[in-house]
Amino acid sequence: MNRKISGIVSTILASAMLIIAPAYGAEEISETVIYPEKLNYTAIVNGVKVNNPIYENGEHIYLLPVREVAELLGYTVKYYGKEQVVIVSDDNTSGKIFIGEDQYLIDDDMIYELQAASELKDGKVYVPSLFFSKIFGVTLAEEANNVIRISQTKKIAGTITAATRNTLTLLALDGKEYCFDTAKADKREANGLIIGTYAALSYTGNLNVPESLKATAIKQEKKTVKTVTGTVKEIAENSIKITVNDKDYSLGTMEADKSDCQELFIGSSVTLTYTGELAKPTQVKILTMTQK
Repeated sequence: MNRKISGIVSTILASAMLIIAPAYGAEEISETVIYPEKLNYTAIVNGVKVNNPIYENGEHIYLLPVREVAELLGYTVKYYGKEQVVIVSDDNTSGKIFIGEDQYLIDDDMIYELQAASELKDGKVYVPSLFFSKIFGVTLAEEANNVIRISQTKKIAGTITAATRNTLTLLALDGKEYCFDTAKADKREANGLIIGTYAALSYTGNLNVPESLKATAIKQEKKTVKTVTGTVKEIAENSIKITVNDKDYSLGTMEADKSDCQELFIGSSVTLTYTGELAKPTQVKILTMTQK
């Protein structure tokens, strides 16, 4: 009886081994380990908490809700459901998102891959954090308690038309007036904010959304500010030679704001705001450079 039971057990075990063991020469099945998404992150954009969840995918890439983050940064967001495309733009740059793909078209010119595809979750489009930091130049910093802080600083210059303790109104070079909240701005170089004088501001927000404009630093120039337009004859990292009324002027540009002339080239037209006299180039201080 014991031998009979032993034989039955042996048969069962042998059958089990035949079922479990792969046949000789068969392809081995490898298991892919997928790490779960993490949801316990908080994003803060220019001091405002993002309401939608922040994801960290299996590749440790942060995925941010594109519309909420972009609008907090002051950008414009357009969604085209039929094409499954989202376009984010600010005053200078546009980024096209192809939902479900790691393909991001910048200024209708260059395709970027950002280590993760955009995703549609709960009716909202998410993009990797690099979409904002690499394409729009924002700063992302991971802080304690899983907080991701997102901020962007821009520059603008113009003539002060009004000023109070916590506000400043600037007539910019585009001919428009903008009012900035200056409550938390660095005013060490503001020099009293005299109406009619020239000032350069660093700020966050969107010029098209007045309530979002917050100055982070103010620098006032008490000297008379002038404007001149000329043709670029020579250009270097910290200097420029321009032709104005058939006369050439070589000027230093080390301290100039060049954010509006990223593609300056010989022969192009450029407008400079400056102090001093062009006839005395060593005394000229270029404040801004704007490509025409």
